[in-house]
Amino acid sequence: MENYINETFELDKPDYSLKYFTIFLSWIFSTIYILVMNLMRFFFELFLTEPIDFPILSITNNDLTLLNGLSVGNMPIVQHLACFDLFDLSRNSIEKRKVLFTLSQPGNHPHNWNNLISNVLQIVTTFTGAINLSVNAILNPESDKKIETPLVNQQPLIQNYAYNNMRNLSILKPEIPLNLISVTQNKVIPFSSPVNVFMDMVINKFNALIAMIKSKFGINYLFGRLPVKNIQCCLEDGQIIIWIIQGVSNLMIASLKEDSYGIAHKDLPTILSALVELKLSMEKLNRIPTFTRKTQIVDDFNIKMKTGINSAVKRSLYNICKHFRPYINDIPIKKDVLQYLQPYFLDS
Repeated sequence: MENYINETFELDKPDYSLKYFTIFLSWIFSTIYILVMNLMRFFFELFLTEPIDFPILSITNNDLTLLNGLSVGNMPIVQHLACFDLFDLSRNSIEKRKVLFTLSQPGNHPHNWNNLISNVLQIVTTFTGAINLSVNAILNPESDKKIETPLVNQQPLIQNYAYNNMRNLSILKPEIPLNLISVTQNKVIPFSSPVNVFMDMVINKFNALIAMIKSKFGINYLFGRLPVKNIQCCLEDGQIIIWIIQGVSNLMIASLKEDSYGIAHKDLPTILSALVELKLSMEKLNRIPTFTRKTQIVDDFNIKMKTGINSAVKRSLYNICKHFRPYINDIPIKKDVLQYLQPYFLDS
């Protein structure tokens, strides 16, 4: 066929004298290139993921502390290393735990613990909210904007106690109203011209039309991110959630003997509520077929990560309930959270 085409169109015949040698050289250099690139990536991952001992307190302004490492969401590798260091110190570092359970001088305030638990709860609640929003969009597509009220925002069983939520004492409402003079000021409605009102209405109608077109003609399906993909993106960060919740659980257990001021115990109801809310969110994934059976090889990682987070939450709740069972009547846990934790207290 090749000779026929060359003779028909009067083409020059190619020279095959170096064909096999060229293929051999291409194979050799391709193999060397792939080995070098894989070796470089291996060493890069090896040195980049080496555990780092983050200090709790900064000696100089340039020190990257553990609290700062947990809050840098725009640098995932730093956040991963900080979460692993939190998990490691919760088990092996008594000195660091003492620093967390120490009051500041002067002032006698638990700044270290407050900053740590604030960053940790923010990461957990953000992860839980993203899972709830994506699952709700799949199960209830018509009411995807309606999000269930989390247990964290509900009123506690015992509202009036001295040590609850010491960082937010100013927003706690007393049980007995006080005789105070209330001065109210009428809200001033800014003036808006009819032209601006008409333009805003036109823009809103145009945006609604664009959204309807995207949903009707499958543009969102082809070019947008599906709710299942959002859940998979959340599960990619599941390892830091596992380290965080196990680290907090270990810190709460260690606080029974090492926290002489009781600064960690005041946040126990909030921690339990966040863990229960995370557990309920992960249970919702069982209602989605993609995360209940291994339909594809790609889904294997997501199913393993979902199972890992579920196991970590169960283990953390069980350990906390086991060690704090004698003090259950003294802990102001929310009513629905306490009802959910009854099996954990019974098994412990």
